[in-house]
Amino acid sequence: MYMVQRHHKKDMLSEDDLDVILSYLKSDHIEIDEKIGIFKQIAEHLVLSSDQLGDICDLIDDSSWFTNIYLTGIGRIHDV
Repeated sequence: MYMVQRHHKKDMLSEDDLDVILSYLKSDHIEIDEKIGIFKQIAEHLVLSSDQLGDICDLIDDSSWFTNIYLTGIGRIHDV
């Protein structure tokens, strides 16, 4: 029995959807803390590859950003 919902490859985030998320999070008019909050809110609906999570983590050069995004996204990974 699994304690959490298992992720499936068919539910993975498409590259086009990833580009939309990345472009929104790159926006200069949103503070980093707000961006982290936005990602935390949408993360429960995402299934990511480890490469996609890495792209999101590397988006902003800030240790708080990297830590929060990694910890939020690591449970959403499904690599085949």
